[in-house]
Amino acid sequence: MLMCSVSGVRGIIGVDLTPEIAARYAAAYGTVLGGGRVVMAWDTRPTGGMICAAALSGLLSAGCEVIAIGVAPTPTVPLAVSHFKAAGGLAITASHNPIEWNALKFIGSARSVMPARTISRIYETADRNRIVYRSWDRIGRHTHSDAMVDHHVAAVLRLPQVDRDAVRKRRPVVVYDAGGGAGARYAPTLLKRMGCR
Repeated sequence: MLMCSVSGVRGIIGVDLTPEIAARYAAAYGTVLGGGRVVMAWDTRPTGGMICAAALSGLLSAGCEVIAIGVAPTPTVPLAVSHFKAAGGLAITASHNPIEWNALKFIGSARSVMPARTISRIYETADRNRIVYRSWDRIGRHTHSDAMVDHHVAAVLRLPQVDRDAVRKRRPVVVYDAGGGAGARYAPTLLKRMGCR
């Protein structure tokens, strides 16, 4: 059974979550946003590409302008929403769930979570077949951006809790294993900029 929560929809691929379902809920999200700008990212699960393609189709069909930022940790998405002045974000990730799961997480900006009433409207739009599909000349478009690696790393380095000078003085040797996770694109850049070896 597809699980619908305050953050999005998730389920087992091929059982609860199919490309058709992903496209429908993404299109419902796009309808609720009025076809606004949406940032999209995904994790390293083997089903990420399939669900991402389906969700992209749904968003475009609702007239959204989609900026794909590639494989990224979920916290990067709200930063990207603010950075690109988007109406919202969509992360394709099932977080801690086993590998057979995947999900669509609806995300607000870096300063606010997606309001519960907006999430409810997305579900109502999908479940009651109130999706507004755009005509051929009003469908959305999509672009790709790699800007968020540098932007997120810079944001972390600006945090008052990060003492970059102290780390640089010690020049620690760090062995990093992302465990196959999305942090693999981010952590090495962060560590190098902090002066780690």
